[in-house]
Amino acid sequence: MSQIDVRHLRFRGRPEQASRAEFVIADALRTGIPDDGRLVLVRRLALGRVGLRGQAAALATGAAWRDVLGAARHGASSGAESANCVWFTDAAEARRVLLRELAQGRSPAAWFWPLAVPEWRGLSLGDHLRGRLDVALADGTGVGLAELLRDVVAAECVDGLAAAILARVPVPPATAVAPRSVRIVPAGSFARDDGDDPAPAVSQLDGPEAQLVAALMSSIPPALLRVLVQAAAQSPRSPLIETLARGLLLRAHPALALAPARLAAVQAAVVRALQSGRLERRAPGHPGEVIPSLDREQGARPLLQPTTQRSNVTAPSRSLETASRPLPDGDTAEQPGPALSPHQRQAAEPAELRSEAAGLFLTIMPLVRLGWREWLAEHPDFLFEQPGPRLLHHIAARYRVAPADAARLALPDVDLEHEPSPALAEALECWRAGLDRWLRRRTRRRLADVVLRRGWILAGPETTLVRFPLNGIDIALRRHALDGDPGWVDWLGRAYRMLYRDLPLTGAGG
Repeated sequence: MSQIDVRHLRFRGRPEQASRAEFVIADALRTGIPDDGRLVLVRRLALGRVGLRGQAAALATGAAWRDVLGAARHGASSGAESANCVWFTDAAEARRVLLRELAQGRSPAAWFWPLAVPEWRGLSLGDHLRGRLDVALADGTGVGLAELLRDVVAAECVDGLAAAILARVPVPPATAVAPRSVRIVPAGSFARDDGDDPAPAVSQLDGPEAQLVAALMSSIPPALLRVLVQAAAQSPRSPLIETLARGLLLRAHPALALAPARLAAVQAAVVRALQSGRLERRAPGHPGEVIPSLDREQGARPLLQPTTQRSNVTAPSRSLETASRPLPDGDTAEQPGPALSPHQRQAAEPAELRSEAAGLFLTIMPLVRLGWREWLAEHPDFLFEQPGPRLLHHIAARYRVAPADAARLALPDVDLEHEPSPALAEALECWRAGLDRWLRRRTRRRLADVVLRRGWILAGPETTLVRFPLNGIDIALRRHALDGDPGWVDWLGRAYRMLYRDLPLTGAGG
């Protein structure tokens, strides 16, 4: 059912019919407008003469909605300010586009921005970032703070977030010290820096957990890392550091939420690494050699790459080292960047991409029914290897889905160049075979029949919309409620919506 918010309702008629008209129109909006998962904003919806009995209001509302939606424009496209209807893939994309506009030195004045991002309230970039930082810290889960960090990296305004953190946790210049070096060493031993004091051990971690801590540290832009180090030194028990560490972990490995004890242990290690400043990890097989993980050429793969639209291969991307400019001394104001050309603005718009294996996302509900989440909670050692995305990639590879297919590109990031551990690889194959047998027994459909279904993928920052043709509805799956919306999938860290319609979600008519 759609969630509809109406700012103003104008009714011309007899005063005694006003309350009846309001009820009928509200019911028609709630039941007559299909919910496709997007954030759609309409400036004016003229219903004309509306009957107050039967289905007259619903029919008039549906017809007016289709006319308005046919001329909808994406909120990032040129000319969107003059459109009567604009849309975003989700609310997170609207926040990200607005932040990019502010970072470019523009003052968005379009009618839809107060509706799309109500918490903005026309603020400047610095005030807006400070407000979002306060909201993210009040949440306490860390997810909002990690999303804010990803947004500022994508918008190339890391300095603005650093200034907001400094405003919340002021650090006198005299106390600002250079980050110290920390090494991850085997349990029970210590690595020393240039001083005489032993560097604090980053927990007693080794193997994938230690590599995860190193990767998270290396993913933070240097300008922001310096500020976080100073904030941690000023207030070791700062909620900002604790929340940021938790958010980074859950964004990189969302399935860790299924193992609270393991999440808390690694979170403490990340906090200690932030308090120490710089992280170094031992080179495997060379106990005496140390690889500085903050070196962008030698360090771990960044986990905070801009992901406004991973599926849009034409969208311009910037690496983290170019996205973070040095923080100026004494002046934290953002310098307005170059304005985007119309071609760049068009390339930054989300694209609905065709996939020959869109049915890959139809395996999420059967996996949940089979107890995949419970199995992950019972095997926390596998959580650092991204078992959820790896399982879907394993299923796709088994049925020869192309690596460049939109369905595989829309999956969460996972390093496929490194093979999973033998134990996890064996478990993934067992789950694939078990899912195939379960589908055969329940629905008389092979796993290949479910996966290899043509559709279209529209990926947003937090929500992925999967559209199938209307005649692609499979009654065998629907009878068991296996083709419904999975919603938020914690072991993938994203939300998924399944739609059945022939009109595209982008462009005219969508």
